[in-house]
Amino acid sequence: MLNEKVPVVIHNTLEKVFESARLSNSKTDIESFYTELIQSPLYLLSDASDPADNEDAEELAGQGAQSISIMQWYIDLEDGDAFPFTPVFTSQQALDAAKTQMEKEGTEYHGQLELEASTVLQMLVNADSDIMLNPNTSLSKAIDENEIRYMLFPSVGLIEHRGQLQIVGEVLNAGLPLLDVLRQMLSSYSKVNAAYLIDSCRLDFQKSCSDHQFYLGLTFDDTDYADELSRIRSEIFNIHRKIELNGWDISIHLVETGDEMSEYLLAQTSPFYNRSLMSRIKSWFS
Repeated sequence: MLNEKVPVVIHNTLEKVFESARLSNSKTDIESFYTELIQSPLYLLSDASDPADNEDAEELAGQGAQSISIMQWYIDLEDGDAFPFTPVFTSQQALDAAKTQMEKEGTEYHGQLELEASTVLQMLVNADSDIMLNPNTSLSKAIDENEIRYMLFPSVGLIEHRGQLQIVGEVLNAGLPLLDVLRQMLSSYSKVNAAYLIDSCRLDFQKSCSDHQFYLGLTFDDTDYADELSRIRSEIFNIHRKIELNGWDISIHLVETGDEMSEYLLAQTSPFYNRSLMSRIKSWFS
């Protein structure tokens, strides 16, 4: 791992929007960074004495980082352990600067790879590996495995909610046990029209994601739903006893017009639960 911080000269659009996002920390600039990143090629160091060419690397990427011998660096921790991460570079010039510094420090490397960002991100999230973009430079950022996972969501969104920036994505795993539990629960409520499920985290662009949780978005058939909403909140509180959620909370969001989370849910996601026509008909005569 490099010990000296290396200055980075801006060479491409990705690095330009990256610098803007770091300096402004604004939602617009951060959105531009994520959009540009997922569409860009990225550059990695290889640990192999005979590294795969780019075509072979793209094919092997699905088997994980070790299949194509991507180099990892380590951060020494206070307890004596070392935390591994994958150094990833935003341009050939940024990678060349790192290689020059490695040569000065006597650190070996065996080659390099250029891969599409989507390939790199999928490979590293499968390997549970964190990323450091342009490590030990003036243009660096840590991206943990959760942030990587959000970037791979087809419906990834960046919203302001309760005064905080949140990165969000629709839960698409149809086999997730939580979805079945929620469907069964909601089916007993006559006024719930539709339900959406996303997972989210609070985003500090200079650091990483934190405060992971699910949001259950609900729409109701009429305005007289206060009692049902209260009972649903009580049931949600007890769901942790039925199913393992890895410590994540479930918050309820009432889907209405005018707030960013509701707009995201309605425009970019699909409900996992819709009240059946038979249930609607029964409610008309109850």
